[in-house]
This record gives sequence, C-alpha cells and structure tokens, in this order.
Amino acid sequence: MNLTHLRYIVEVARTGSITKAAQNLYMGQPNLSKSIKDLEKSVGTAIFMRTPKGVVPTKKGEEIIEYAKNLVKQADEFDEKFLEGRTEIKSFTVAANGIDYCHNAFEHFAAEYEQEREFSVSYRLCTSEQVFALVESGEADIGVIRVLENEGDNAPSEYKGFKFQLIGRGEERILFNEGDPNLEGDAVFPDKLEGYTEISLYGEVRGGKSVGVYDLNSGCRIVSALNKAFMRISSLDTNIPAGFAAVKSGENRVYCDYMVFSEDSRLTGVEREFFRCLREEI
Repeated sequence: MNLTHLRYIVEVARTGSITKAAQNLYMGQPNLSKSIKDLEKSVGTAIFMRTPKGVVPTKKGEEIIEYAKNLVKQADEFDEKFLEGRTEIKSFTVAANGIDYCHNAFEHFAAEYEQEREFSVSYRLCTSEQVFALVESGEADIGVIRVLENEGDNAPSEYKGFKFQLIGRGEERILFNEGDPNLEGDAVFPDKLEGYTEISLYGEVRGGKSVGVYDLNSGCRIVSALNKAFMRISSLDTNIPAGFAAVKSGENRVYCDYMVFSEDSRLTGVEREFFRCLREEI
C-alpha cells in the first residue's frame, strides 16, 4: 500500500466509477482495478461493491476512504509547504474560459491565501485561443479550457508545447428560459433549435444567429432578454440561476475541461492547489 493507491480509491469514490476515475487519473481501467484489488487484499476487506449505477464504498470502505482523504490532503499540504516553497511564489495568474465552477474554485483558492504577506492573484476570462497565447507568453501561469471530447483528444497534437491535465468530463446540456417548450422532452435535437439564437459561451461566435459571451451568468441574461434563445453548457455546470433550466442534448456530445500549462514547466505546489480547488467544485 502506498499514497498513490490511496489517491486511486479517493478518486473512485469521488466519481463513483472505475472507468471515469481511470480517465481522470490517465491510466488504464484494468490497471486501476488491479491496484484496488491489491489494496483490498492488503487491508483484508472489500473497499467497493458494484451496483447497477456504478461502484459504491462498503461500510468498511467508507472508513478507509475517509482516512485516505485525510492522508492525501496532509501529504499535499506537506509537499506545498516544505517542498515547493509555497510562500516564495509572489504572483499567480489564471487564464480561463467562462467555466462557472472555475470562477468558484478561484474564489476559494484566493481566500486560502488571504493571510499571505505577499501574494497577488489574477483571473482573466478569454477565449481558448487567448488562453494558449497567454500561457505560451508567460502572462498566465496556467489556463483552463473546455473542448468537445473528440477535439480534446486532438488538443495535445494541435497545440505543441503544452501539457494537458483533465479536470473533468460533462455531457452537453441545452439551457433555455424556464417555460420553453423544448424543456418538455428528455432531449433536444438540432431541428428543434431552428429559429433560435445561440448564446455562445467563451466569446467564440459560431456563426448564424449567435451572441458571444464570456460566462454563464451573462449568457443567461441574454437568453432571458430574447424570446427564442439557448446556450450549450456542460453537465458540470450546476449553478444554473433561477428562471432557467437545461435538458440533455440529442447530439450526445461530451465536453472535456482541461488545465493547460507549458510543456517546459513543472507544476508548482500553488498550481496543484488550484487544481485541487477545481476538482472540489465538480
């Protein structure tokens, strides 16, 4: 048993799925399953049990996972405090798409550094192209982007000189004003959106009838101001304002959210802490 195995079970417990956990951990599902079995053998009890909805902790597993969470947290805190020189970092800049939970993560991240004697942080909303440009130039320490899953598979080869850390995956949802007839079904298909104006997040206008915005709240205000409008969001976007609702997209698309940083850089303790804040928000 080692700290890595403890991180594995914490991630499986968080996602409720070995498949999703393996994707987030950048490892094969068989290897993750084997690691969990090895850990269960070491502790002499089952940690997870399979159900039709995924994997859930056993009663003893809940106790083990709680201990694991505390140990992982303490290890990360030790690393940040003593190995990464956290207090020596004077500034930190994030360039991000208008991903709602990312805003919340940055707020919590900044609050954790409130007592630092010298520490300035900044958050810049921009398009994906701008994110890469700012990270490449060094004006931003890290970037946060959202791309379609198939585009995400190609991102590392398309954008040379960058590393990609998966934050999470979410199914596409179509957001409307409450009361819109398109909310009545289980899913909405493209033909139902004819005549609608698309409110395009992240400032990236797709053509046709569209309005570009940079975040969920400003997008919702535009949706509210128009008679027939919609916005594509991710199932990871859970803080939908009152007066709006979302339904599954009939196109079955999946978005991948990535933290992006320079290929030549190594994540510092402060950057890993921001990543932790991101993961805690989804």
